[in-house]
Amino acid sequence: MVPTTDCEEKMSYFSFYLNSLIKFLKAQVISGGLEISDLELRFAYFDGRRWQMVGLKLPAGVVQGGKILDSAQLVQVLKRLKLEVFRGKSKKNRVPVVLSLSSIGVYTQVFSLPTLKGATLEEAIELNVRMASPMDQAMVYSGYQVIGEDKEKGKVDVLAAFIAREIVDGFQRALTEAGFLVIAVESRSMSLIRLMRQQGIGISRHDSYAVVVLDNENLDFVILRGGQFYFEYISSWAELKGGGREISLTDFRSTITRNLRQVINYYNQHWPEKIQEVILVAVGLQDEVKKIVADNFSLEVKDLQLRFDQPISAEWFSALGGGLRSTMSRGGDEDLSLLGVSARDEYRQERIESFFGFWRVAIPVFLSLLLVFFLSGFVFLREMDKSLTREVGGVEGDARIKELDDLRVQAEEFNRDIAMIASIRKVDRAKLSPLEKLNSLVSKNSLTFTRFAFRDFNVSLIFYGEARSRDNVINFIEDVKKDRQFSDVRFSLTDIKETAQGFSFSIIFSIAASMLE
Repeated sequence: MVPTTDCEEKMSYFSFYLNSLIKFLKAQVISGGLEISDLELRFAYFDGRRWQMVGLKLPAGVVQGGKILDSAQLVQVLKRLKLEVFRGKSKKNRVPVVLSLSSIGVYTQVFSLPTLKGATLEEAIELNVRMASPMDQAMVYSGYQVIGEDKEKGKVDVLAAFIAREIVDGFQRALTEAGFLVIAVESRSMSLIRLMRQQGIGISRHDSYAVVVLDNENLDFVILRGGQFYFEYISSWAELKGGGREISLTDFRSTITRNLRQVINYYNQHWPEKIQEVILVAVGLQDEVKKIVADNFSLEVKDLQLRFDQPISAEWFSALGGGLRSTMSRGGDEDLSLLGVSARDEYRQERIESFFGFWRVAIPVFLSLLLVFFLSGFVFLREMDKSLTREVGGVEGDARIKELDDLRVQAEEFNRDIAMIASIRKVDRAKLSPLEKLNSLVSKNSLTFTRFAFRDFNVSLIFYGEARSRDNVINFIEDVKKDRQFSDVRFSLTDIKETAQGFSFSIIFSIAASMLE
């Protein structure tokens, strides 16, 4: 028997276990879209294979009209939801969520501006956002995003959205207490439009659609143009019922017809393209709505269908739209958010601390297991060497002798690898100390970490950050210069740049030679 076959088989086992180890060490964080309505909580997240959905009913009177009436009870239901997500296992880590709230409390407006570049465009947008605010800026959170560009006419379309601070702050406090971390806030309609744009079957990014959303709480009409949210007209069933308990079929038909006609007329007054279809997102009465549209409008109406390879009912569409956003990198997410600045800073800080905390544990564990792997390989090759020695003991021939010599060389190489891994393990733990000290100085001076660039611990490192005041930056620089773990600190006051949120800066430094020995 030729021994290399057995050798390859055993080495494949080592490779399998090593790949499994690497996969295990990757930071696995559940994040998703959380929709909070007056009646329910719906949480949707992707587990790497399929979308998982967890929902709980809200008791009457906890949330009404998109506002919290009973915060304590909402916190208790949110805690139960988190337990459901983790299948009854209590988790200390907060769950990042994109929060989708009722559109009733969100005011939106689209405006056009001449095509400008860079900071000039941003200043023009911010000025128009302040002018469009429905109330004093101190009382609202706002956000904006560019949703379209007409290069022939030289203009861009910008969507701005506003919500009362007390609404967002109330949900933010409840979610924080229940163990969630809000990374973005948007209306349910904006979450739905993202789902349609990314996963809708037959939805063209070059056409316009009237979207009719019918659920247990609201009757909503949305304009989808070029794959983006452009207009919304929403009515709650409570408003439509007035003092009555039910809406008659006649009133239902007239309401659908009147509101859809008003939305289409508004669209025709503002944009030149024709509406291609009416897209229906309804939890019931689909056939009745289709008949109403067919009898009163010369437009085709169809149900929204998605590309997912699993059945998903319409009541989950907004939570799924938020879930899609939660899977994006924060740097790649350009959609507007109605989250306060302090909450965004809190999210960034938590991610930095989580990053350092994870690798502080993972690096020693990984190196220890890698050392075990090389030791196992060494033992395996040594045993193979003995086996071959016995096998070729009575056999003459240069080929077998050369094969034995090669295996001995491999054993020697594995021996050197063991020494190298043991050395790496000792060194890397020491190198983490300056990074941990840098993180503590960032927290001490109330800075926000934005970027960190270096190729090796033996060369200069570049740190980029943001601060609310110039003094915070200067104090941070002085702390770094005084610390003996750092050397060759290079910084100039001209490196401090004023921004809309405060000040940005960069600093170049090296790890002290004593820390690298």
